[in-house]
Amino acid sequence: MSGENKAHKKIRWSVFIPAFIVIGGGALLGIFRNEWLTASCSAIFTWSLKNFGWLYQLVAIFCLVMVAILTFSKLGNIRFGGKKAKAKYSFASWFAMTLTGGIATGCIVYGANEVMIYYGNIYGELDQLGITPLTAEAAQFGMGRVFYNWTFVPYAMYSIIGCAMAYIYFNKKEELSVAASLTPLFGQGVKKGFWRSLIDVVSIVALALGLSSNLGMGLAFVGTGLESAYGIKQGPVVWIVLFLIITASFILASVAGLDKGIKWLADGTSKIFYILLIFLFIAGPTVYILNMMNVGLGYWLDHFWTWGLDPYIVGGEALVTWWTMFDWACWIAYAPLMAIFFAMISYGRTIRQFMIINWIMPSVFGVLWFSVWSGTALNWQDLGSVDIVG
Repeated sequence: MSGENKAHKKIRWSVFIPAFIVIGGGALLGIFRNEWLTASCSAIFTWSLKNFGWLYQLVAIFCLVMVAILTFSKLGNIRFGGKKAKAKYSFASWFAMTLTGGIATGCIVYGANEVMIYYGNIYGELDQLGITPLTAEAAQFGMGRVFYNWTFVPYAMYSIIGCAMAYIYFNKKEELSVAASLTPLFGQGVKKGFWRSLIDVVSIVALALGLSSNLGMGLAFVGTGLESAYGIKQGPVVWIVLFLIITASFILASVAGLDKGIKWLADGTSKIFYILLIFLFIAGPTVYILNMMNVGLGYWLDHFWTWGLDPYIVGGEALVTWWTMFDWACWIAYAPLMAIFFAMISYGRTIRQFMIINWIMPSVFGVLWFSVWSGTALNWQDLGSVDIVG
């Protein structure tokens, strides 16, 4: 049998065709019926967030509790691949791939942006809380909220699924798929026939929707930055060029392989992150940054359970639905892909090491990153150096 025929046999048409119809149909509607598609998707998404916000929050808390148990219990001693398995990547490279593969774009886009939106009550985030915008309490709230949205809770979602996939694949010798990771809950039946295809189709569609949403927002933000810094008017041409650059980088890294492409790109990108973080911490308002980090962490921990379980009743839709719930939806949409990637590079590591690299360290980095960038932005706003809120 020829190699071409073998390749064709690997195509799972029961997954490819439904996913292609949904994603391709959505793309065509976006081109020819954009306003209708936008209104329809917005209505469906709004309905899901309002009616299942309680479930999003419970899932997030469940993931957080589970990763804590896996990290600090005896289960953390289990090694992916068995007791004699040897790790392929150093801790530095492993963390670099985890960090840059997770929320790298989010860190850049929202590092100084999100806290200022809360601080200025731009979209009414503070209305239901009774906090006055542009006050010390608003700044403390903003710092606490970005820590909540970008650190330990969301990374727990990636980590729990990645850990399950790594264990199922390396230790139980199952296939590396979302369906296989669900066998402990639903049995071997989820890997067969209709249910396997359904799970894979849903995973692919969720990934495509999450990717298109975040890529679209990323292009808009980068375009805005280019216009603000260099006067380059953003529009379809700029967005297409940016899209081609991002896509080309992704394809080149993927074709080069994990070791020569993604690992090299992750190592370089992470070093840029570290340099920017250290430079701004030293050159910026260092004491103010440290103070706001402490206050923000305290504010978050003081409101941990209220924020963690509120479906929007306490915080309101502008804050909870369109920030936290929207973020959770994006993290969940990306989780299957990121979990597979995290699992692939974790061979030879223990569950505890996996959680340290994929949950604790990225979360700590998030605290430091948002402390530096958000703290600097708040300080500049208070001193009148710049008017970020507008």
